[in-house]
Amino acid sequence: MLQAHESGSASDALCVIDVLFEVPPSGIVEIGSISASEFLEIPSGLYQLRYECYDPASSPTPRIRLLFHRNTKPRFYVVRTDSELDRGTDLLLTASPEAFS
Repeated sequence: MLQAHESGSASDALCVIDVLFEVPPSGIVEIGSISASEFLEIPSGLYQLRYECYDPASSPTPRIRLLFHRNTKPRFYVVRTDSELDRGTDLLLTASPEAFS
């Protein structure tokens, strides 16, 4: 089940990354993985989207959390990372939904 969260961050998350996210005028966003997807409805506009990834050993299923915080000046920021992300490498910081359709 997907829920829109306003704020908060768990201290036990292994990886926390903030990114700019724009919700279209329809307010419908599809969140998905390789095997499944679900639709989430939230008010349109600019958001600071926080991605949190948790230790898979602490749960029988992998767990991530997405937090949408309305923000007129969202930014990219690596809050916390595990050893799989090298902060010294160049990261692609732009994308558009059209590139994936």
